[in-house]
Amino acid sequence: MSMKKIAFATLVLLIGITYVVVSILTAHYIPKTNPKSLVAIVDVRDENNYIYSHLTGASGISHMNKNFESLVSQLKRHDRIGVYGANWDDAERVIQKMRGWGFDNLLNLGSLQQATDATGLEQTF
Repeated sequence: MSMKKIAFATLVLLIGITYVVVSILTAHYIPKTNPKSLVAIVDVRDENNYIYSHLTGASGISHMNKNFESLVSQLKRHDRIGVYGANWDDAERVIQKMRGWGFDNLLNLGSLQQATDATGLEQTF
């Protein structure tokens, strides 16, 4: 194999590795958030998880509750609302539903631990 081919293969490999590392490091990054900037924080996990622990001040509105839409509709659609779930993807699915219902200022706080880290709020047990 010529030196040019080896150099090219090495370059392609390094670019691939760099892409993977950057993707992993930036996936679902949740920035620090001042909890005072949020009008409400909603825990959309199931009720048992909410009862076990949740962010101080968070409302527990399980996305599995058959009345979820009517419970969420009691919130103001233009208020800045933080949402967290079992994980980032879980919260994001709920946020997409809420956006379909007219909510336009939602912040994905990820999981309970990610929400704790992002807001600095304590968990209640």
